[in-house]
Amino acid sequence: MRHTAIAGEHASIPNQTSVSRSSPEPTDSPTLRKSGPNPRSYKICYVKRTPSQPDVDCLKSPSATNPPSQLPIRRRHAVFSIALRAAVLACICLCPATTQSAIAQNSSIGFGDVYANFQPKLSQPDLDLLLRVLGLSDSEKQSVQSLYDGYAAGLKEKAREASQQAEKALEEAQTLGDQKFARASRDEFTDAGDKMTEQFLTDLQAMLSSQQAGRWPIAQRELRRREQIGAGRYPGESVDVVRLTEEVAPGAGEQPQIADLIEQYAAQVDGAITARETFIKDNYQRYAELMPTDPAGAERLFVESQRLRLGVRDINRRFAKQIGELLTPEQRDKMHELFFERSFGFAAHPSRSEEFILAAPKLTSLSDDQRTQLEDIVKAYLPRRDAAIRKVCEEEERVRIDARPSELAKALGKQDSTHDGFSGLKHLPDNHPLVLARRARFDNDRTTRAQVESILTREQADEIPNPLRGVAQFDSLQVHGL
Repeated sequence: MRHTAIAGEHASIPNQTSVSRSSPEPTDSPTLRKSGPNPRSYKICYVKRTPSQPDVDCLKSPSATNPPSQLPIRRRHAVFSIALRAAVLACICLCPATTQSAIAQNSSIGFGDVYANFQPKLSQPDLDLLLRVLGLSDSEKQSVQSLYDGYAAGLKEKAREASQQAEKALEEAQTLGDQKFARASRDEFTDAGDKMTEQFLTDLQAMLSSQQAGRWPIAQRELRRREQIGAGRYPGESVDVVRLTEEVAPGAGEQPQIADLIEQYAAQVDGAITARETFIKDNYQRYAELMPTDPAGAERLFVESQRLRLGVRDINRRFAKQIGELLTPEQRDKMHELFFERSFGFAAHPSRSEEFILAAPKLTSLSDDQRTQLEDIVKAYLPRRDAAIRKVCEEEERVRIDARPSELAKALGKQDSTHDGFSGLKHLPDNHPLVLARRARFDNDRTTRAQVESILTREQADEIPNPLRGVAQFDSLQVHGL
């Protein structure tokens, strides 16, 4: 079992940074492009520039100050070996920039993913939760399920219609040279999915008895938690303990003690989430306004939003531990393990060496003696691995809580104006506790891997898959806004 304690656990960290390079032409200079809506996720690609345009040094990397062709061979190899598979994407990014005319200036308009506007806002698990909270009979559940199936089918058909309408509108706008045709069509169906969801909920309420209708606010609370809890920033803030309980111990919510704890949790975390969201909504603009004139005042707003966020985290941790103690030992350990992993996210992911070490004893080509030796190595490795990961996560939590948004840190004079905004470990000194903890984990993994490799033949080692070959992923510890 990887983890068996809740204390010191962290929120899920979905944001990772992948860096890739494409082979540049002599007049190219590196520039930073967003690789998606996540402002902390980037890839390096090359954009064609005219001779009169200056080079742009975005990442302050060795290759940004020296053309790759001028780097020593060993450094050049290191630069270009990171994220080899992503280099194809960087080349794709190059094409439109290099083919654009020097005298023509083009603009564009698009609808994005049309189908995303028509995905059910309520999933089947969400519906199951509503049915349970409202206390519907079996026949009533069937009627609601039929209503939901019609709602989902209607969304699918509407998405198809919207996609066809979007194509027609874009063609008309481009042919006639006027974006208004596309804008009018886009505005027409942007909120259509939300309206269909509202109609479904209205129809559902109409089917309820007066007693069931009295529980509708509780149903709304459940939906609100599922929708908003994922907006967390700190370790443990984004874990939905009700969902986690349902996943680990289906039906456990019917037990009186656990049902009482779940109800207490749902009420407390709803209040905490509402307070968090209300504060951020009411003060986000004020925070931005204070930044240039009163950065200390902006920091006070940030600290208050952090206090509210950590309040959500603390409720999640407390109830995950309490509910876990009422489950079977196996369910309890699984609940603590999943809470830990979903809190920490990137930091808790298995390393490449860990996956190699754990996969080795499962090889079918092993002799009995090899298998015995490998199992002994793994048995000794696991406690060291768990201790190393816990230490990494403890130190990372401290760093995350101490972190300030880059724009705020610069306004306070705590961060150099040339800082690139990426708060990974590259800005921490070599003797920082988090750097030392990660180094200790790496050394333990690599030492144990060497022991495993010494027992395997080369052919056996090659049997173990390496899905991340050629790619290095990086996690930013940076925060943004409130």
